[in-house]
Amino acid sequence: MTPLLRAMAKLMQAENKALPASEISASARKALSSSEWGDCVRKERRGAGQVIRVTRPNTLQQYLDTYWPAWCETESHLANPSRAESVRARRNSKSGAKIQRWALHIRRSPNFAPTVHIMEDGQPSPLKLDDTVYLVENLEMWLYIEKIAERFPPGYWLYYAGFVSDRMKSFLAESSCEKVVMLPDYDPVGYTNFLSLRATLSPKIQVELYLPEQADQSTLERYGNEKLWRDQKAYKAALEKLRAEPGRLSNFIEWQIELGMALEQEYLLIEGASDSTP
Repeated sequence: MTPLLRAMAKLMQAENKALPASEISASARKALSSSEWGDCVRKERRGAGQVIRVTRPNTLQQYLDTYWPAWCETESHLANPSRAESVRARRNSKSGAKIQRWALHIRRSPNFAPTVHIMEDGQPSPLKLDDTVYLVENLEMWLYIEKIAERFPPGYWLYYAGFVSDRMKSFLAESSCEKVVMLPDYDPVGYTNFLSLRATLSPKIQVELYLPEQADQSTLERYGNEKLWRDQKAYKAALEKLRAEPGRLSNFIEWQIELGMALEQEYLLIEGASDSTP
């Protein structure tokens, strides 16, 4: 099978019929950029890289049907997990559907024993969180949460790894929790996650963002991160919304805008830096 045919098949089978340029071989990229195929695919800038997108799928499909009739044979008679099936069908684990199972990392105070629960899409969760849920953005915070958890009522501490996924939101919406407290990085991404979660969950579930009493302008001047703030320009729409809400958080965000600094949540683990009650 030629690199061009394989590249066309990968593009046609990809989500939105687009793939990072790095996933297409150099010889196939060269062929796709020729005058013969130039009006069928398009290169687009995405972040620091490029994607290749199909613009005339009917033309590519006709070509594939003619020169590789079995190009879309991706189904297996075996019940393979999605990425295993992608290796079988397309020799690329990342080209298929998302993994149907995902890991939910939980620590329960006051004993803090860590557990990992294997969740499955489309299946009801066996877990019912009937206490306060604390969402922690970064791994080190979750691993050392007992260092600060005495400031909080008992509850479940969940690690969400940067962004609160739709899976996590659905799980929380179906759980029995009445309150969710977020401990994010104090930056535009963290604030965006907070607003998204608050908008998604039922009004019956109280959603709060934890900000220590001692977090103020001097805290930012000592521990703030200018580069992190600069790098998150795409998410700064959340700042305007939260600035309009009266309270300590809006004051803190005003200081952040003035100084141009984010504050990473690991600052909470610095001995004596953030002693307070929620």
